[in-house]
Amino acid sequence: LRRMRNITIINNNNNNKKTSIKTKSNKKKSDDAFMEDLLADMDDDDDDDDFDIDDEDDEDEDGARKEFADGEVHYDVMQLIDLQSRFLDIEWRQHRDIPFDVRLISKGVRPDTYMQDVVAMFKRKSKNPWLAASHTGAAPTDEAERLIKRLTGVLNKMTPEKFDKVAKMSMDIVNEFANTPDQMEVIIGQVLQFGIKQPVFGSQYAELCKHLFEHLHKIALVCDHVWVQQDPNLGDTFRRMVIQQTNELFTKHRKHSPDDLHLNAAGERITDAEELEIKVRKKKDAFFAILVLVAELYNVDLLKRSLVYRGVFDELLKDKKHVTNIDLEGLCRVLKHCGKKLDEAQTRAVDKYIHKLVVQAPKFDFRTKVLVEEVQEMRNNNWQTRLKKETAKTKEEIRDEFEAEQQPKFHGKRRRDNKRSQYGDDYGYNDGYGDGGYNYDDG
Repeated sequence: LRRMRNITIINNNNNNKKTSIKTKSNKKKSDDAFMEDLLADMDDDDDDDDFDIDDEDDEDEDGARKEFADGEVHYDVMQLIDLQSRFLDIEWRQHRDIPFDVRLISKGVRPDTYMQDVVAMFKRKSKNPWLAASHTGAAPTDEAERLIKRLTGVLNKMTPEKFDKVAKMSMDIVNEFANTPDQMEVIIGQVLQFGIKQPVFGSQYAELCKHLFEHLHKIALVCDHVWVQQDPNLGDTFRRMVIQQTNELFTKHRKHSPDDLHLNAAGERITDAEELEIKVRKKKDAFFAILVLVAELYNVDLLKRSLVYRGVFDELLKDKKHVTNIDLEGLCRVLKHCGKKLDEAQTRAVDKYIHKLVVQAPKFDFRTKVLVEEVQEMRNNNWQTRLKKETAKTKEEIRDEFEAEQQPKFHGKRRRDNKRSQYGDDYGYNDGYGDGGYNYDDG
């Protein structure tokens, strides 16, 4: 690091034998290149030829770095600790391009936290498109990886307040990456998957799909995507993509209670009750999320009413003997989110499916019966829920609701204060202050 031609390193593992590292030429190796060779998850570069390491026990040319065929890079903990002890005097101001979370510890070495703080990061797979470049040591090279990474960063910003910004950035991604229908399907699939991962924003992700649907034809005016320019029925093509991606997600998550649910990834039985409970809950939540997403897509007219009935209700209720309470709860959630629109379009169909839920409900616990009764009550109340439904709101909406709730309390407090003031004036309950107060001098 000091750009010296001769560097002497004390190797404790070789009985304190001095090892000489000499440069082959007068060319100086830059600090950035050295740190990249030490820290970054990259292939060997030409800069390594500038150094001749005379070490009798040189078992691994890359030091602690070992790259396997699957693209994963592993680092031996003790070797990294040994490397760390040699470079405690690094001035990080000279390496501002290296993120803080991938730097070696600058002061001392604690083996108990070294794995957690540094080594674990180096064991990430660089080919994983979901990891940021700062965690893998290299930016994604494949276009599909770049698309997923870019879109993931945009969708993670989704809130009701930032919807317009997210929608604009999503359109920019479509303009840049949607060169083929397959890439457009990848974009739609990612948006729908985020609707499942973040169900509280399900309506926003459905609205985002609607936004892409309405503005896709405008891209033909500014982009070079041949399939967009030549498709005479671009709207129908987009809708088919949404239906296909939604169907794949529904098929994947509809098995909320598979037979192998009690097994882990290695095929071994899960003995930890808490771990099993978490796995069961995740499966169930994903099932509910895809059903709510279907309802929201119907609300924005991307799915037809017949698909909701035949693809969801008929599919889950076709085998009466194997209907579960989770199925009924999921269907109740569908009706709570889009029941009003379904009812306005065709009342008889809603009558039919609510009747099926009522027939199935007595087979299950009290909670399931209550859920079905809530749906009936909502329908009788023009699909208005008795309890507030938890939805994503803007800060402005939250502030308005809070002020509306506080206003009656404030007026009620003023009335009580006025009444107390009146009694104080009449009976001397004003704490000895003002007219009518109790006067201690009166004896």
